[in-house]
Amino acid sequence: MAISQLLPSARTMVKRLLLLLLIIIIIIIISIIITIIITICMPTFIVITTTITISIITTMATVLVMIVTTMIITVALSLAMTIITAHGHVWITSMKST
Repeated sequence: MAISQLLPSARTMVKRLLLLLLIIIIIIIISIIITIIITICMPTFIVITTTITISIITTMATVLVMIVTTMIITVALSLAMTIITAHGHVWITSMKST
């Protein structure tokens, strides 16, 4: 399999992962803004329950960020290994032919 065939599919995969990462970061920012608004506007009991809920959402989003980052790193490493292996294979076959 040629390297030129591998690169476009890896690029689209990385773009999708980055888009997912962006969405998760937006969710975290929105939850922080909601927390601030609720803290300013509402009584203590409601603030406590909503803050707990939002902190759970933020924690889940943070975990998702970690998972996505790990996936991006894994894709990048596997792509790099594939390219290195393909180059090595080409180099070995060219060495054999001489």
